[in-house]
Amino acid sequence: AKAAAERRFGRLGKSRIFVLRVGDRKLFIGPHWYCTLIMLAAILGVGLTYTWQVAVDIHILHVSAGYAVTIWSSYALFCCALSDPGIVPAQPNAPGGAGKSWQERVSTGKRVCGPCGIIQPPGGMHCEYCHVCVRGWDHHCPWMSKCIGEDNLGFFYRFLQ
Repeated sequence: AKAAAERRFGRLGKSRIFVLRVGDRKLFIGPHWYCTLIMLAAILGVGLTYTWQVAVDIHILHVSAGYAVTIWSSYALFCCALSDPGIVPAQPNAPGGAGKSWQERVSTGKRVCGPCGIIQPPGGMHCEYCHVCVRGWDHHCPWMSKCIGEDNLGFFYRFLQ
């Protein structure tokens, strides 16, 4: 039973990313998970305060819209915050960690990542916070608790809308 529980939740190699398996899906939880909870509290606080304190005095459509926007924003936050940003698997014998120096530019496809022991794909970057290489790296977002990369950039843009 303990082995099964370890397989459902565990650290991704030597990174600061944790993976929770729910059925056939994997949820990726980054090192700043508490910031995601703060963002969720802000979304719910603002959305529900507007809906309960302002919209009720205007019209039922404003109440419906208040709930819809609050639910959509929360859903978009979770979609981005729990998705894989495009993590490139590290070599099993790689040292891991933040790396020796901060990278200023994304890879051209020729750079070797020391901590991960891989050749970074074009557009990839090693995140000093998550300790992983990410395809199509855009930035590290503490509010999403992880990097924004090739695989979750669409979710991030939907959240911003």
